[in-house]
Amino acid sequence: MGDSENGQSSFGKWLREKRRALDLTQEAFAGQVGCARITLRRIENDALKPSKELALLLLEKVGIPQHEREAWLPFARGLADLPFKQTISFPAPIRNNLPASLTTFIGREKEQADVLQLINKHRLVTLTGSGGVGKTRLSIQAAADLLTEYPIGIWLVELAPLTDPALVPQSVCAVMGVKPDGDTSAFEALTNYLRNKKLLLLLDNCEHLIEACAQLCNSLLRSCPELRILASSREALGVDGERAYRVPSLSLPNSKSILNIIQESEAVTLFVERAKTVQPEFALTETNAPFIAQICQRLDGIALAIELAASRVKMFKVEQIAARLDDAFGLLTSGNRTALPRQQTLRALIDWSYNLLSEEEKIFLRKLSVFMGGWSLEAAEAVCENQDALELLTRLVDKSLVSVDLEHGNQVRYYLLETIRQYANEKLTGSEQLSHLLDIHLDYFLKTAERIAPELYTRKMPYWLDYLETEYANLQAALEWAQENNIEAGLHLCNALFRLWENRGENRKEGLDWFKNFLGTKNAERTTNYAWALYHVALLSSIPTYQDSPENKKWRDECLVLARELGERVCVARMLEHNGFHEHMIENYDTAREILEQSLVEARAADDELAIGYVFDTLGRVARNLSDYPQARLFAEKSVAILSRMGELRRWGVALSMLGTICHDQGDWNAARKYYEQALSVAQEARERFYISLNLQYLGELVLGIGDFEQALSFLSQAYEMVQSTPDDQELPLILINLGEIARFQGNFNQAAFYYGKS
Repeated sequence: MGDSENGQSSFGKWLREKRRALDLTQEAFAGQVGCARITLRRIENDALKPSKELALLLLEKVGIPQHEREAWLPFARGLADLPFKQTISFPAPIRNNLPASLTTFIGREKEQADVLQLINKHRLVTLTGSGGVGKTRLSIQAAADLLTEYPIGIWLVELAPLTDPALVPQSVCAVMGVKPDGDTSAFEALTNYLRNKKLLLLLDNCEHLIEACAQLCNSLLRSCPELRILASSREALGVDGERAYRVPSLSLPNSKSILNIIQESEAVTLFVERAKTVQPEFALTETNAPFIAQICQRLDGIALAIELAASRVKMFKVEQIAARLDDAFGLLTSGNRTALPRQQTLRALIDWSYNLLSEEEKIFLRKLSVFMGGWSLEAAEAVCENQDALELLTRLVDKSLVSVDLEHGNQVRYYLLETIRQYANEKLTGSEQLSHLLDIHLDYFLKTAERIAPELYTRKMPYWLDYLETEYANLQAALEWAQENNIEAGLHLCNALFRLWENRGENRKEGLDWFKNFLGTKNAERTTNYAWALYHVALLSSIPTYQDSPENKKWRDECLVLARELGERVCVARMLEHNGFHEHMIENYDTAREILEQSLVEARAADDELAIGYVFDTLGRVARNLSDYPQARLFAEKSVAILSRMGELRRWGVALSMLGTICHDQGDWNAARKYYEQALSVAQEARERFYISLNLQYLGELVLGIGDFEQALSFLSQAYEMVQSTPDDQELPLILINLGEIARFQGNFNQAAFYYGKS
């Protein structure tokens, strides 16, 4: 039995044994309890008795439970021996310097589980990601969950304040209380200390000391088999065996979602929690939820940016914060005064990353800021005029300044977080280079849209419409620049995008506004593009239901005059076909037929098969309204044959629906059903919600007419679900009336009243 067990040991000797068991130097232990090293040495030599306050701290650090410390005080003060009957065992204290959290840790359950799993499998794990995304907080939180697995120690080394790479080993030594002796270098002392210890080392903010950190990690891991390292950096260290983990932004809401969905977002939860710290009565409500969601989206789910925005609720309403985010760098300032300087404002946060770039990387990043909503490698090469775009993109992705999008389109896309894009673009504003870049950007996307436009009249239409949707933010930016600098290019781009606006109802009004803006410009030249724009704006303004107006008539008349002056026979043919459709809609059938025959002549002279197919479709409608069903069916069949051969999905489906309606009128219900089903199939291929709904409605009415209520209910219910709350809901009343009829026939009078009431 040792002295310390029979009660004969002094407190000083006992303390020295406990300190050595913890593998701590006098200097390190003194630092933990907050006394001078000389003081600790005198206590251990029994030359000094500690004060009550210092004695309690010493007992705490060697692991005496709090409820027992008062009983140990006489021994610590030299007033009694070690209690020889002391049989209560206590766990050895877990050594670490992880900071206590002052705020709640929001979300990140998946990321935390991922990091813990990676640390278990890999000896070096590096958390990467953009500035302010929450790498440091995640690493500390994950490390806290591992305390019991590393009783010898988990040590956090904060490298952000360090500027000299040579001081990295010394900084680690200082944190761990390792002091090199004699000629031993800091690295050698550290290696000797860690060689056989199971320990977790956290290296935080390595990006500005990347080479030094990489060398240290590589050497330590090779010499210390039980050591594991969790690093955080805006780019991976590039060490053998490293497992990089990109920390994503906080989960984002859709600002149009309901309150229950919005409040599930990590980003929104963080905003609300931090807002409460400056305004305790703050709460998420039905009124402010969409604006908070918008703020979180605009800030890309970046934790630090959201915290800075939330701190502004003491000055602004959330609506005002959302409105001011176009100047995010002016708004998001005055962060936590105790934080690192680079974490106190949004600008300082990005300055930190930007200043670590080479000059070539800075120039390229600034150029990339002209893109909106992302870009492809091809676009970066063309617009930035740099054939090394892939290499530069790779470097910027590695440094977490450019993000990679693998979810949209068939090729990899890249994008800048909005805060980074604003920052980089701000450095271009007012320069001649910006104007030059925007000219190239407009030219690139105009040529792209022009190349795609003919494909939108083929079966490839859905694919290319999706592509244009993906690039829509860039196309909008190109139109905005053209409006101020190149009207002709703007008209050309509008014409190329007409099919997108025609087929995607949610963009239709915007497309109409763009056409009006460019056509209304005083210095617009009366060119071929101008003539086609008049044609397209006339069509767009009459979709989805035909609506005539003096403005529409002016466009149609002006288009014909100009197209004839310019010899644009295809444009003439198409405009005449639309005019014939107009006359048919207002029941001027003789005039309609005369105009359509003129259109047919022009279309054949121009060898425009699409126009010919369109004309036959409209001639069929005229004949049907005149009850000439054989002629109507013949025209409709001709139209279907041409348009199916061309693969023109939109009008092909429309012509099939008309052919089905003509057969329905004739009492040929089997043929009618066949054509409606074909039309439905084409509409589904085209992914046009309105025409899918319309053909489901036609099928429902058809089977309702023969008393098949169950199938009619199925078709009409699908039509109702498909078309409600869309821009193309003009058929909704008729669908509801038919659903009401079915309910009435089945004796469900309350249900019938509900449908009739909604119609």
